[in-house]
Amino acid sequence: MKTNKKLTNLTVAIAAAAGAVVGVQTPAHAGSSGQQIIFIDNGGNIRSFLITGTAWNGAPSSGCFQTQGWRTAVSGWWWQGDTTILPNYSDNCTTAGVTAPLVHAYIDKSSRGDWWAVPDATGWLKSGAKQIDFFDNQHRTNSMYVQGTNQDGNGAAHCVSTPGYETVDSNWWWKDQVHVSFFQSGDCSGTKFSDSYLTVAGFSPSNTLAIVDR
Repeated sequence: MKTNKKLTNLTVAIAAAAGAVVGVQTPAHAGSSGQQIIFIDNGGNIRSFLITGTAWNGAPSSGCFQTQGWRTAVSGWWWQGDTTILPNYSDNCTTAGVTAPLVHAYIDKSSRGDWWAVPDATGWLKSGAKQIDFFDNQHRTNSMYVQGTNQDGNGAAHCVSTPGYETVDSNWWWKDQVHVSFFQSGDCSGTKFSDSYLTVAGFSPSNTLAIVDR
C-alpha cells in the first residue's frame, strides 16, 4: 500500500485533460480515505465519462474525464461510497452527446490498495470471443471458477488462481453466457464470496472483458 499523499485535482490525471470539472478534492492518506477509479471501456466506444459521488473528505465531487483507450486510470481523484459513472459517446461529457447506461459502484473507503476498477455496462466481444480480465477491488479473492460457452460454441469450465489485484484468464476465450464465481481459497473450493453472470455478444476493439467481484 502506498503511503504518499494523494494528489489534488489541480494535478493532471492519468486520464488526461478533463472538462466540466466540479468539486475540489484535497490531499489525504492513501488506502484509508477512498480509492482512485479505473474505468474500463468494455464496449470500446466511450469517449468521455462523468464521475459523481463523494470525495475522500465526505464532500460531493464530480469530474469529467476523457477515455484513454480500453483502460483509463483517473489519478488524483479519490472516491468513497455510492458513486455513479455516466459514460458518453462524445468528448467532454457534452450534454448534447448520447450517453451509455449509467454505472453504479459502491467504493470502499478503506482498502489494501489504491484503485477501484469500474467496467461499463456493456459486454461486447471482438470477433465473437473474449478473454476475462478480473479486478479484485476488495483484495479478498484468491481464485475464480469460470464456466460457460467457449469460442467454438462448446461448454467449458476451469478454475483460475487470482493472486494479485488484476488477473487475465489468458488463452481461454468466452462468448454468450458466462458464469464466474469468486472464492477465498486458491483452488475454487470452500467459501464463495459472490457470482457474476455475463452475457457477451457483439464487437469491441479489445480482446478482454473486465469484471469485478462487486
